[in-house]
Amino acid sequence: KGRKEVAAANESYYAQQNKIIELRQNIKSLDNDINYREGSIKNSKDALKELSNKFDKLNEKTPSFDSIMLNCPTCKRPFDDLDIDEKRNEIKAAFNLNKANELKAINEKGGQLKSDIEKNEAELNIKKQYLTAKQTELNTILQNELKMQMYIPNDDSFFATTEFQEISNQLSELKSQIKTITEQIDNSDFTKQK
Repeated sequence: KGRKEVAAANESYYAQQNKIIELRQNIKSLDNDINYREGSIKNSKDALKELSNKFDKLNEKTPSFDSIMLNCPTCKRPFDDLDIDEKRNEIKAAFNLNKANELKAINEKGGQLKSDIEKNEAELNIKKQYLTAKQTELNTILQNELKMQMYIPNDDSFFATTEFQEISNQLSELKSQIKTITEQIDNSDFTKQK
């Protein structure tokens, strides 16, 4: 009976130690994942802010008409006002089209970044909850282990108890009986061989 209890206690102890190691590894892995996601969220928010600034600057731009030539390069005669207005309208239309395309691209990229941030924040919250659960589980196991260690004597006082003395005496008596029986068997084998 005693050996089974000791074996069961040892098995339980090692299973608990393995669980502690597993929990610590899970916690470390979760911690690394949380740090990675927090960094990813920060980078995405920084990129989103940068895109927002780029959008604002681009949105404030207006077409420049400095490149319109007011005089003919060959004869130096001034162009007709109608030709100049037409050229301005062409430049304005091209500028507005280009500006609209760039703003659309910035919006799409910003939308993707917002989506990534939301996804990472949701995952981050799940990981943090899971981490808290694992930390709680580990703390519970460690507290139980500490309570168990309080019940295990850490000095020789257990060996001085009457219970230990009785078990020790019974063990000595059993050893003596085994020795006597072994000697009797050895002697009987010796007499049979003669």
